[in-house]
Amino acid sequence: MAVVAVVSLVDDPKLANLPSPATPTHTPSKEGEEKEKEKQKTESGTVRDLVQSPFLWLVSVCYLVVFMAKTAISEWGQVFVMNELGRSQMEASSFVSAMETGGFFGGILAGVLTDRIASKVKVQANVRLLVAAAFISMCCAGLYVLTFVLTSASSQVLVSGVGAVLGASMFGPISIYGIVASESFPAHLSGTAHAFVALAANVGAVLAGWPLSQVARLWSWRGVLLLLQTLTASSVLLILTTPRLHITKNKKD
Repeated sequence: MAVVAVVSLVDDPKLANLPSPATPTHTPSKEGEEKEKEKQKTESGTVRDLVQSPFLWLVSVCYLVVFMAKTAISEWGQVFVMNELGRSQMEASSFVSAMETGGFFGGILAGVLTDRIASKVKVQANVRLLVAAAFISMCCAGLYVLTFVLTSASSQVLVSGVGAVLGASMFGPISIYGIVASESFPAHLSGTAHAFVALAANVGAVLAGWPLSQVARLWSWRGVLLLLQTLTASSVLLILTTPRLHITKNKKD
């Protein structure tokens, strides 16, 4: 597919007989030119402005938390189901498969919901972040069930169902955070903003490895899940208690 992309993709609109997006389709009036200049001033910014943006740090922290939870369940969930719930390797693998399947539908659902709600609901906050908070609340509930409700006597259907809910509730916010970072800043900074929050997500993935294994060694795998519950619940509270940060200074709605 990479070879097909290299051969078929066109880098310049002119090569495809398309107009350049930077060229206006009509001659603007003096009033229009003034408005365009004001818009460019409003949308100006530098990488330093990104780093100093509290909103970008908010999205980054929430992205770090949910990606750490997702990576932890993907990598250690099978071990937990085998050791703590006494399931076979096949049954534990079905839990992880159910999680990935739920994540597929969760990502699509998150996109559909955020697009529809954002176009209809007007609030003094980022609607997409509020939808992400709803997904993470569901993730926190799923972690609670996995930690305190499921036992060795629970049916395999219930165990896989919890895995599917966890996958949907974690992959949903993951698909939202990147979009939020890209669309909340000027076009010339959108890629950098996305890379910034993606870096935070990678840090979360690293924390889900050796550091969480040490937590499990000290406090067992249920202690790890309890820690993830605390972190996900804290990220929800962080989103809900900071609505003023959701309106960035670099780009107005």
